[in-house]
Amino acid sequence: MVDIKFAQPVWAACPVLERCTRGAARRTLQLSRYHDAIVAARPDQLTAAFQQEYTLRAGIEGTVSETVRAHGACETRYSGLAKTPLQAILTAIAVNLKRAALWLMAKARTHTRARGLACLAPQLAA
Repeated sequence: MVDIKFAQPVWAACPVLERCTRGAARRTLQLSRYHDAIVAARPDQLTAAFQQEYTLRAGIEGTVSETVRAHGACETRYSGLAKTPLQAILTAIAVNLKRAALWLMAKARTHTRARGLACLAPQLAA
């Protein structure tokens, strides 16, 4: 981390100071040591090649999210490393079997989850 500290006359002259926190943290700014690399990589994110690669990654992220949320893949049931890879393989098999069963029953998968408490909102009549 890189810490940048501002003197009182600098931060006191800020036009949006009233929106700032009242603590001492308003006088400092922390940047990741990778900040320059992040800024340099941002223009690449606008290219078609990046968008195509990110589309693949987004699909993989959805699978990982489902595996963690629905099948508890973040925690292992066993102590030690002997059975942990076996659990990961069995979890992957379970996810694939569930997806195959849904596909065979012709049930469409949802692409996004409902936001917040939207699931409690009454459905509008069509």
